[in-house]
Amino acid sequence: MTDEVITEEITPVVVKQDFYIKLPSEDDFPTVFAEFYTQDIESTVDALTGDVTETPVGDPYLVAHTVNYSIDLIGTIYAPTGVTVTDDEGFEYPETAPVDGYHVNVRWVGGGRDAIEAIDEQYGMEPATPYRTFL
Repeated sequence: MTDEVITEEITPVVVKQDFYIKLPSEDDFPTVFAEFYTQDIESTVDALTGDVTETPVGDPYLVAHTVNYSIDLIGTIYAPTGVTVTDDEGFEYPETAPVDGYHVNVRWVGGGRDAIEAIDEQYGMEPATPYRTFL
């Protein structure tokens, strides 16, 4: 009997956790992230038939945090233009200008990733130096 040592490299599966999303505008957010919205429901029971009727109450609202994910609405990012300006009191500061798009970060740690992966496929980006990150 021989003791054979098997040396096989195992490549760990890396699951993307942080998603950097750049939408064309803020107006696109409710449509693109529609699956992350919910609405309160009021249930009423018919006393004679026992039928339950559910009626939406109020406006839909974003569920920004669950055990599976956290959504960080960044919005407009401002970047330095390379120009230094002086204010009325003589203080110099770097001029900034808005970066195109409406920016959203999502950290996903649980199951049910289909919705965010579909969004990432269309609007995802991989910034070299993210403006804001999760800790």
